Amino acid sequence: MTEPLHSFDSRRGAIRYLQAFRQHWLLILTLVVVAVGLASAYSYLATKRYDASADLLITPLSTGDDTFSGFSLFRQTTDASSPIVTAARVLGARDIYDATYAQLQKSPSVSISLSPVSQADIITVTASSSDPHRAAEAANLFTQTALRIRTDTFQKELRLRIRQLKAQAAAVPASDRAGNFQYASLLQSLGNLNVFLGSSDPTLSLLAPASLPTVASWPRPLLSITLAFLASLLLGTGAAVALELLNPRMLQEEDLRLGHRLPILARIPLLSGRVARGYLTGKTVLPGEAWKGYRTLRAVLANAGSDGSYPRSVLVTSATPSDGKTMTAVNLAITLAAANLRVVLVDGDFHRPMIASIFNTSLHRDGLLRLLMTGERGKAALVPAPNHPGLSLLLSNREQMYRFSQLDTERFRHMLEVLQKDCDVVVVDSPPLTEVAEALAMAGAVDAVLIAVRLGNTRRDQLAQLRELLARRGASPLGFVLTMHRRSRGTNHYSNYTDYDYAKDTSAQVRSAGGE
Repeated sequence: MTEPLHSFDSRRGAIRYLQAFRQHWLLILTLVVVAVGLASAYSYLATKRYDASADLLITPLSTGDDTFSGFSLFRQTTDASSPIVTAARVLGARDIYDATYAQLQKSPSVSISLSPVSQADIITVTASSSDPHRAAEAANLFTQTALRIRTDTFQKELRLRIRQLKAQAAAVPASDRAGNFQYASLLQSLGNLNVFLGSSDPTLSLLAPASLPTVASWPRPLLSITLAFLASLLLGTGAAVALELLNPRMLQEEDLRLGHRLPILARIPLLSGRVARGYLTGKTVLPGEAWKGYRTLRAVLANAGSDGSYPRSVLVTSATPSDGKTMTAVNLAITLAAANLRVVLVDGDFHRPMIASIFNTSLHRDGLLRLLMTGERGKAALVPAPNHPGLSLLLSNREQMYRFSQLDTERFRHMLEVLQKDCDVVVVDSPPLTEVAEALAMAGAVDAVLIAVRLGNTRRDQLAQLRELLARRGASPLGFVLTMHRRSRGTNHYSNYTDYDYAKDTSAQVRSAGGE
């Protein structure tokens, strides 16, 4: 039963996310460590702030209470607005703040804020300062100032109302006072109001004074470090995913398999620059792990030909420079020659010919041009590879690369047929196919095309362009030769056989012959 497409895509996406985390774990870890370190340092060095809170209770008058009609007391509202919010706005007037700050010393600084608690008819006064004693003092001083100012306002309005009522009562003639309802009402109102002389605002009272804070409200080390950890972790994972999705280069083997649906024929460990240069100049041997990859490639090609044997001609190309195509072509040719095959290695990368330098030979560097242009016998243009029996070289010269501009598939195919009369396999090191048009002519003439890919170097768009160009030519590559991210760790016990010993012996011969 086939797997549903959406399941395949979701699994591919999940795998890619996991690959992003694995690929960029050091970035994520660095961001987390830096963020947590900065948060810890800030928590240790930042000036501490202490909060002290006092609560004021608001007891608003009902809308039907006419005792204090006209007074600026807090009342229930007839609309949906909250009297507690109104009270907080009134108590937050500048006069109360100014009177409070006038009684406080200028340093250390203090900030005061009001927070209405609508469900409890409470206004919380919070004072913040670097000194806990000053914070508690400021909160209590603000509540005292607010109560005093509100009481003064209430007493002024109360005395004014009492004088008005007395004047109204005195205006009633003495002869008319007996049994006069209006006069009796005035006397009753005076009696009700006289009770409140000297008292505080009946709608505002202190519920709880501020106590001395024992713990700083800021910074909060645990909270700061936790938030820094979570934020940096999210930022790091987001950056890792973005780098994975936006990176133009191939980073994972799964991207290659899932995106191009071609087999990976061999996996070659990444060689350090010192090891690669030493090997190419004959000073060191290739690590056994790398030879194992090239032996695997040779085994894969053993029955890839049309007749069930080796292809008569193999072209090694790539999408971008430095993808390992020349190293692949050279070592494939060496391993094929080590299997007692007659092999010709063609330096088709005439823009950057390297085969002659690798094998330390200066003979017939124009062999490829002569064979293409003059049609002379193949053996006359070939150079025996030093210390590699069975391997011959067909070299090119960069100074004559303009002569290759007329290269076409038929001419290159004819050259291969000439070479195949005297050899079993022709291996061609071609230029990067997306950068040199003549490489397409070579690809259309050979029996098999191998694509060298190096993780972290090969660009996705250029690899897709290479596949498109090959498809237009009707050429279907056999698969990829993949250079991995990890470096070779040296020789394992399986590397003591066949090609590794052969390479070790021939490298020694190169050194004794002046390869150094």
